[in-house]
Amino acid sequence: MAWKRIKSLRGSYEKISPYLDVAHYIDYMLVYMFGKAESEYRCVGPVGPGSGFKFYLNDTDGWLRTSPGDRTVRGAPGRNHGDGPGSIFSMLHKEGHPEYRVLLADRIHNHLFNDGALAPGQNMARLNARVAEIELAFLAEAARWGYRSPSSWAAAKNSIVNGWLPNRTAAGCRRTRRSE
Repeated sequence: MAWKRIKSLRGSYEKISPYLDVAHYIDYMLVYMFGKAESEYRCVGPVGPGSGFKFYLNDTDGWLRTSPGDRTVRGAPGRNHGDGPGSIFSMLHKEGHPEYRVLLADRIHNHLFNDGALAPGQNMARLNARVAEIELAFLAEAARWGYRSPSSWAAAKNSIVNGWLPNRTAAGCRRTRRSE
């Protein structure tokens, strides 16, 4: 019932704000779109107004894949009844409420620029740290299943670190500016 209410209010920033943690939601959508995440999510939220719904990526093995398409494209707002959290984003963007637009711009600036969490240097450092933690275990598991060789693992990592991550922030920002 609470999710149905969120969906019914998605075109009005003022009406949805008591039920949606808007800053958290924008951060979620930035991560979702930045990483071209798979269309799987989880959300939790109160029945009544208060702390607001929170969204979480689910099944993040698809994050950073270069094949699922460009998730920064917003498409037609609220296009299907069954739309997930992306329809909230597109409907609020379409409404253009000044407070939402300022909050969105502030969150984008905070996370994608000046060493924010999604700035290229931060992403590369985080990815390199995670790779260092799991590389040996991953290679052993990949060998067990015949999934990847050490050289294909290195090539995949280098492709993301040297090609995809350094350009992703700029690509997302160009896409956002064009759609305004």
